[in-house]
Amino acid sequence: MHLENLLHLFILLGQIEMTDSTIQYMAIFGAVAILVVFASELRRWHNLGNVVSSGQKRIRIWLIGLMEIAFILMFIGPWIVGRKYLVIEIIYWTTCIFLVLAVVVVAIFDVKVLIRSFANVESEICRELRGEERLEE
Repeated sequence: MHLENLLHLFILLGQIEMTDSTIQYMAIFGAVAILVVFASELRRWHNLGNVVSSGQKRIRIWLIGLMEIAFILMFIGPWIVGRKYLVIEIIYWTTCIFLVLAVVVVAIFDVKVLIRSFANVESEICRELRGEERLEE
C-alpha cells in the first residue's frame, strides 16, 4: 500500500511543470536566505570570540560560497542553456548537481569537525572534574 502511495506522489510531482521562472525564484530565495544566515553567523562568530576555530570558519565560508555559486548558477541557467542544445543543458545542470553534492560533502565534513571539537571540549571538562575530585579527597 505504501509503495502505491509513493507511486502516486511521483506521478503528481511529474505533472508539476518546473518553469524557468520557478527555478529562478527558488534560486533568489535560496541565495538571499543563505546571505542572511551568513550575516547572522558572522555576528555570532564575532560575539563568541575564539569558540569557533579558524578551521571551522574556513570550512563554513567555503560552504556558504559553494552554496551561493550553486544558487547563482540556478538563477542564470535558463539564460545560459536556453533549451537549444540538449547536450549543453545536460552538462550544465549536471555541473550544478555536482556542485550541490560538493556542498553536501563540505557540510558533512563541517559536522565531523564540529563533533570532534565537541568531544575534545567534553573530555577536557571531564579531566578537570576528575582533577577537582582528587584534590577534595
